[in-house]
Amino acid sequence: MLRHKIAMPESPLPEMTMPSRAHLLRHVSVTRIVLFYVALATLWIVGSDHLLTLTVADPVMQQRIELAKGLAFVVVTGGLLGLLLRRWHAVLLAAQERLQATLDAIPDLLFEVDREGRFFDYRSPHTELLFVPPEVFLGKTVQDVLPAEAAEIAFSAIAEADRQGYSGGRSYALNLPGGKHWFELSVSKKPETQAAAPRFIALARDITARKTAEQKLERMMQLHVALSQYNQAIIHCRSEDDLFPLICRDSVISGGFKMAWIGLVDQAQQRVIPAASFGDGREYLDGIDISTLANQPAGQGPTARAIRENSPFWCQDFQHDPATAIWHERGAHFGWGSSAALPLTCNGSVVGVFNVYDGKPDAFDEAAKNLLVKMALDISFALERFAHERVRTKAAATIERLANFDSLTGLPNRVLLKDRTQQAIAGASRLNQGLALMFLDLDHFKNINDSLGHVVGDQLLCEVALRLQNSIREQDTAARWGGDEFVLLLPDTTIAGATHVAEKLMAALSSPYQLDHHELNSTSSIGIALYPVDGSDFETLAKAADTAMFRAKQDGRNAFRFFTAELEARSKRFLELENALRQALRRNEFFLHYQPQIALADARVIGAEVLVRWQHPVLGLVSPGEFIAIAEMSGQILDLGAWVMREAIHQAKAWQDAGLPPITIAVNLSAAQFRQPHLAEQVHALLTETGLPPQCLELEITESLAMENPQAAIETINTLRAQGVTFSIDDFGTGYSSLAHLKRFKVSKLKIDQSFVRDIASDADDRAIVTTIIALARNLGFTTIAEGVETQEQLDYLHQHGCKEVQGYFFSRPIPAAEFEAFVRTRNDV
Repeated sequence: MLRHKIAMPESPLPEMTMPSRAHLLRHVSVTRIVLFYVALATLWIVGSDHLLTLTVADPVMQQRIELAKGLAFVVVTGGLLGLLLRRWHAVLLAAQERLQATLDAIPDLLFEVDREGRFFDYRSPHTELLFVPPEVFLGKTVQDVLPAEAAEIAFSAIAEADRQGYSGGRSYALNLPGGKHWFELSVSKKPETQAAAPRFIALARDITARKTAEQKLERMMQLHVALSQYNQAIIHCRSEDDLFPLICRDSVISGGFKMAWIGLVDQAQQRVIPAASFGDGREYLDGIDISTLANQPAGQGPTARAIRENSPFWCQDFQHDPATAIWHERGAHFGWGSSAALPLTCNGSVVGVFNVYDGKPDAFDEAAKNLLVKMALDISFALERFAHERVRTKAAATIERLANFDSLTGLPNRVLLKDRTQQAIAGASRLNQGLALMFLDLDHFKNINDSLGHVVGDQLLCEVALRLQNSIREQDTAARWGGDEFVLLLPDTTIAGATHVAEKLMAALSSPYQLDHHELNSTSSIGIALYPVDGSDFETLAKAADTAMFRAKQDGRNAFRFFTAELEARSKRFLELENALRQALRRNEFFLHYQPQIALADARVIGAEVLVRWQHPVLGLVSPGEFIAIAEMSGQILDLGAWVMREAIHQAKAWQDAGLPPITIAVNLSAAQFRQPHLAEQVHALLTETGLPPQCLELEITESLAMENPQAAIETINTLRAQGVTFSIDDFGTGYSSLAHLKRFKVSKLKIDQSFVRDIASDADDRAIVTTIIALARNLGFTTIAEGVETQEQLDYLHQHGCKEVQGYFFSRPIPAAEFEAFVRTRNDV
C-alpha cells in the first residue's frame, strides 16, 4: 500500500499531538542538568582560581595555567553537552517511532490545510479512498479538487474550527472508483505562531459501512410501517376497490417507493389491466400493454413473468435489465433504479400482480424481499376473503329471497311477514302505539282461474301485488299469504287510519285490469285487526283479521270489517286492568322474581334478570305481557319501573351483605324510563343510597328503542357508563339495527332473543341468525347472552359457537329472592 512518508524534524504532522514531548521530559530533567552545570562551573572556576593563587606565584605560569584551565573547562563542558545531545536525540528517535506507529495504525485520512482550505500535507494508509492522487491535490484548495457539495462542507468545517478551535460531526459522500463512500469530517486548529498563518488538521473517517447499515435499517422500518398500514387497510376494507388504492398509497407514502400499482389479470383478453396506482410516474400506465402470453414481446417483462411463474420477479437494475428493455426509456424518465413484481393469488390461482418501483438500483436485499413477499401474501389473503364474502353474500341473498319472499309476486311471504309483525308489535309496545293487520282476499278469484287459466290468474295476482305496494306507505308491508290472499301490516295506525287505507285499497283494486287480451274487474274483501286490543302477538292478530275478512265476505264481499267482537272483550279487560294497576303499587301487589344468568365457561351464576310479577287479589296472577303494555299505554310504567329498580338494587346489596359474591342484576328499562331526562341522576341516587357498586347494575334496553333516537341513546348510555353502570341490548335481532350506530353504543352485552334460540336445534335460519349475532358481538367487543335456553341441545350449540352466557328454564325459572340466594350458594359453592 502506497504511503507518504514524512521526515519528522521538517514535517508539521508530528506536532499534532503532545505525547512525544511529555515522554521526553519524563526522561530528561532540564532543571537538573542546568543546576548540575552551574554547580560544576562554579566549583571549577572558584576552586581552580583559589588553588592557583596558593600554589603558583609566577604570573607567567599563572597565565599559562589559566589558559590550560579554560581549555580543560571547554573540553569537559563540550563532553557533557555532547552526552546530553546524544541522549536527547535518542529520546526524539524513540518518540518519532512511536508516533509513526500510531499514525500508521489510524485508518482515517489525515490532511493539513490552511484557512483557505489549501492542502499542505496528508497521511493516508488507504490511498484508494483519496478522491484524486496527492500530486493533484497538494497545493490546491478543497474547492479545486472536491465536488461542490463536499467542498462546501469541508470549508464550513475549517471556518468553524478557525472560530472555535474544533469542528466535528459533518459528513459528506464521494463517488470513488470502488463505489460511493461516506466520510465523517473532524477539523482541529493547530497552535498559532506569529511567523505563520494558522494551520488545521483535518481527519476524514470512512463511515460507509455504518451509513449503509443505517440506510438499510431505515428502509426496513419504512417497509414495516407500510406492512402495518396494509394490515389496517385489509381489516377495514370490504372490497378490492377500497383496498387497492390504499395499498398503493401506503407503499409510496409509508414504504418509500417512488411508484406502486396493482394490476388484475383479464383472462378473456390475456392482458394485465391496471386497477390502482400511486406515486410519481403513474402516467407510465396510460396505454400500457402487458400480455400474459410468453410468445409476445409485451409478455416478457417482470409483471408477465411473475404472473406466469407465480413467483416474485426482482429487477435490481431497471435501466439495464433485458427484461425491462422496452420500458428503459420510461424508467429513465421517472428515475427508477429497480423494481419488483409480486403475484397476487386467490384460491390458488394468480389473479393479479403487485408492482413497486424504487429510485435506487439493488434496492431489494434478502430482508426487503422477504417483507415484500409477506405484503403480497397479506394482499392475497384479503382477495380470498373478499371472494369468499361475495360468494357468501350472494348465497345468503338467494337463501333469504327464497325463504322470505313469494316467488310469483316478489312480495314478502308468511315467514317475513311474521318477523316484521313481531318487530312492529315490539316497537308499538315500547312507543305506546297501535298497528293494524289487514287480511285481503280477492272476490271470486277461483272463477278467473277456472275460466281463463292459471296463467292469467297469476298475472292478475302480480298486478294486484303491484297496486298494493303503490297504495301503502314505505314503512308498511304488503305480503302474499297464499293463493289469492294478501296481508298488509300497517305500523302506527289507528282505527281511522286503517279505515282510510282499506277504502283506498278497495278503490285501487276495483279498477279494471288489462291482462293480455282480457279486461278484468275484480273486487276484494278485507278484514282488519288492531294491536293491542285484538291481540298482542302475530298469531292472534292474524286469526282475528282472518275472521273479520270472512265476515266481510259473509256480508256480501267488496267490503271491509273490523274484528269488533274481540275488540269489545279486550277493551273491557284493558279498562279493568288499567284501573287495578293504579292501586297495585299502593297495595304492594307487585313482587320480583330473578332468573339466574350462567357463565358457560364455568357454569357459575354471574347475574340475574329482574322480572316483575303482579298478584291481584281478585284477578289472580296477571301476565306481564298483558299488564306491562297497559302500564306503558296508560302512563303508569314510570312509577312501576322506578319501583322495580329500587327493589332490585336493594335486594342485590342485601345479597352482598349476606355473603354472596358480587353478581350483576339486569333491569329492563321501558321506553318512557329511558327517555327520562333525569334517569342518570335517579340511578346514581339509588346506588349511593344502597352502596351497591355501579358495576353490579346492568340496564337493558331493546334494540328498537336504542335506534329510535340514536344520538340521545348514546348520550344517556355514556352518562351512565361514566358512573360505572353497564348496558345490554335486549331482544337483539328482533328490531331494525344500524351497525353504524350500534358500534358507537358503549354497551357490554347483546341478548339473543329467545325466539331465535327456541328452534335453534331444528331451524337452520335460527342457527344462522344466532351464529351471526355471536360473531358480530365478538367483533364489536360485546359479550353475548342467550335467553330462553331450555334444552341441552340448545346449550351445546351456543357453547360451541362462542356464546358466553345463558339464561332459561334449563337452569332455572325466574324465582323469588330467597330461592335465588339458595340457588347461587349451591351453584357457586358459596
